[in-house]
Amino acid sequence: MPRVSVLALVLLLVVFSQQALAQHDEFHGEEGPVVFDPAMAPMVQPELDDFIADDPAADPADVAGPLSMAAYTEVSDKLSVISVAPRFRLTRDLRIRVRLPWVLQRKLEYFEHEATASGLGDISADLSYRRRLGDGRQRLAFTGSVKLPTGDDENVDDDGYSVPLGTGSVDLIARGQYARRTQTVGLLVSALYRLNTANEVITEWPSSDPTQMVRMTTRTTNANQFVGAAFGRYRASEKLWVHLGAAITVTGSGETETETVDPVTGTTTSGPFDLEQGSTLLDFFPGVSYSLGLVQPYLGLRIPVATSYDNEFVEESRDTAVVLQVTYSPTRMFGS
Repeated sequence: MPRVSVLALVLLLVVFSQQALAQHDEFHGEEGPVVFDPAMAPMVQPELDDFIADDPAADPADVAGPLSMAAYTEVSDKLSVISVAPRFRLTRDLRIRVRLPWVLQRKLEYFEHEATASGLGDISADLSYRRRLGDGRQRLAFTGSVKLPTGDDENVDDDGYSVPLGTGSVDLIARGQYARRTQTVGLLVSALYRLNTANEVITEWPSSDPTQMVRMTTRTTNANQFVGAAFGRYRASEKLWVHLGAAITVTGSGETETETVDPVTGTTTSGPFDLEQGSTLLDFFPGVSYSLGLVQPYLGLRIPVATSYDNEFVEESRDTAVVLQVTYSPTRMFGS
């Protein structure tokens, strides 16, 4: 691909992102019922070493030293997050990774009030197994993750409006990947399933007897999610790659169950409530990456293409996000 075309593509990405963000500045209303979690986006967007290199002997995924690092940044009108993810290789095929997200800014709009917050998000830990197939042009990878409730799910701004920085629950995530390469093309297909556990909150207030308290226990279980994705990249020059991907996210309904105990009357009332988090989302991921040896930067977009919420009262509008990802893989043979 001529150098002029490459520069034009990069410029197009930047211009489009600025226009998209400007359009969403005019949107006023609540966010859609999507399970908020800054730990999820870096799991959907593949890292560059998830693809298979042309030369197996020079593939950073196989010859990198025991410690590597990836940084993921996503910026949109309503959410800006940076996630740092150190990875350690236990064996040639087995590795662990910790993802440390920091919410630079999350914005929620309550009618005329704009609530913002920043802080630590939900940390997750991954255990991955990767194995090449046949002549090395194909690879399977399986990852199990545990997400911890380190982000403040009860965070409020100075005026008392809720702006949570996490989900408040321990969640389990399973992901499978299949990678394939040719001399100029890389393909990556993945499936991800997220199982959420309950977040329990206890609230008390005085009963008819001032010496005793009414106790209400609320257990909220956010909806489980399935994400199917396919990403491809094309070698435009010796060090430059052009990327394009698509991901579909399907979210269930979720449920809140309350139990109220009045010690004076001895009565207990309970009941489940549908959270109405059901949604189907389709996103495109165009971008470019460039090899700088040990460092590989990627610049791209996450573009919402289709949005469908089960809750008809929620505005079906989502932000376009600018994505910057940097992977650092020291090229030292494991164990050498």
